[in-house]
Amino acid sequence: MFNSYIRQYIDDRPEKLEASTWEKYEGFLKHLNDFNPKISFAEVDESLVRNFKKYLEQKLGLVGSTIKSYFDKLKKVIRAAQRDSYFDNSQTQFLSDDIKIKVSKPKRTFLEPEEIKRWRALTFTPGEAGLERDRDFFLFQIYTGYYYNDLEALKKDQLMRDAEYGSFISGERDNNGHDTIIPLFKFPNAEAILEKYLSPESDEHAFNRKHFIEVQAYNRNLKNIAAKAGIKKALSSKIARHTNAQLWIRFGAEGPIISKMMGHAKEETTRHYYSVNIPEIVHGARNIDFKQLGI
Repeated sequence: MFNSYIRQYIDDRPEKLEASTWEKYEGFLKHLNDFNPKISFAEVDESLVRNFKKYLEQKLGLVGSTIKSYFDKLKKVIRAAQRDSYFDNSQTQFLSDDIKIKVSKPKRTFLEPEEIKRWRALTFTPGEAGLERDRDFFLFQIYTGYYYNDLEALKKDQLMRDAEYGSFISGERDNNGHDTIIPLFKFPNAEAILEKYLSPESDEHAFNRKHFIEVQAYNRNLKNIAAKAGIKKALSSKIARHTNAQLWIRFGAEGPIISKMMGHAKEETTRHYYSVNIPEIVHGARNIDFKQLGI
């Protein structure tokens, strides 16, 4: 039985995956057993798969993203069974067809300027030093559009100063290796955060690495800080990057400028790719004054 094969596949765990992924395999098998607990290998065809999809949609009321996750597991197990000679190529040819599963794009979460002000204005007790640190790092993420691991990788030699305008960051982000230019001078609070957590003189990294924790723990702290600030949005490290982009877009930064600051390179991510340097950054963001927002 195909159901038994899936059970064995999950129990044997032929590859190293996170526990949460194997839990999704368990969920997939439960729903398949509820749909039909005795599926022979000969019965596995396009008709059965489409009926299972209809069962998930109409009987269980599951949404596209969940169904897609289960179908990804189904396809993987079928391919494993094919390698084990339970199927021949002609029987599973339908896998190469596009079984359309509509998945709604998740709405991106970001902080509004008023929420950023509340975040920045928080005060902490001596026993909440870890929360204060992560409040500051999240602010620096908002100012730069960096991911959390980008902050840890930031080097001192990436910190530049323009004689006329002030501090900016130039160089590669850790996440993708694409060059960025980030005008820190647009966010007066950014330099204070750098100075507060600056690494020893002998360390090439900008931030003292003793301040960094596992990203899962960082995200938990962000949720606690959000509750303290009265922010009901589900925060995580990546929300800071979304917030950074939204600020620049909302207040009129030009497309190529945002591209350079965000470190985008793919055409589907940004419409154009330009050679942009500090004068273009200054000119393209000339009408934006985040200092007046108090963030």
